[in-house]
Amino acid sequence: MAKESFIFYESWYEFIDDLEREDAKELVYQIYRVGSDKPMDTDDKMIQKLVKSFILPNIKGAQRRYRTAVENGKKSEGAPRKTTPEEDNIIWELHLEGLTYDEIVERCDTYGFKVSKNTIGSRIRERKKNEEELKTNNQEQEPGFKTKNETNPTTFKNNSNSNLKEDREEELEADSEPETEQPLHYTF
Repeated sequence: MAKESFIFYESWYEFIDDLEREDAKELVYQIYRVGSDKPMDTDDKMIQKLVKSFILPNIKGAQRRYRTAVENGKKSEGAPRKTTPEEDNIIWELHLEGLTYDEIVERCDTYGFKVSKNTIGSRIRERKKNEEELKTNNQEQEPGFKTKNETNPTTFKNNSNSNLKEDREEELEADSEPETEQPLHYTF
């Protein structure tokens, strides 16, 4: 089966540039044939040596690297797909159960979706980060309520609404009273 494409390396330019125009054309044509998995069809010994010694090893090495990448799955499935929020929740729950990444991969496969260990790790790290941020934001937004003789916000919830209303009215009354000016004191 002929390949659809191959890499033409810039380093080959020096071989081509040193040749006469007709020889350069012949070398490029032979590179095309070898790159397309076709046999060379030239009688020129110099071009045969250039192709066999310098060009062919580059092409074969690139083909070998490509085949290895395909076999290892790096080229076959493309970019990993995104997980859905439901899948993220399943991953998180399995993590909370104490399963290893390998066990989570197996369990997700039985649930009908494929996920890699790298994806699991990134989803768990992202979820931990989000929960920490949420916890931090909730602590910042939670006011430190003060009622009469109380400083603990948890005990504030036990008070009746009538106490809240009375406290608020007292605050408004205190704010409406005019403040008396204090004399300025200078110490020299």
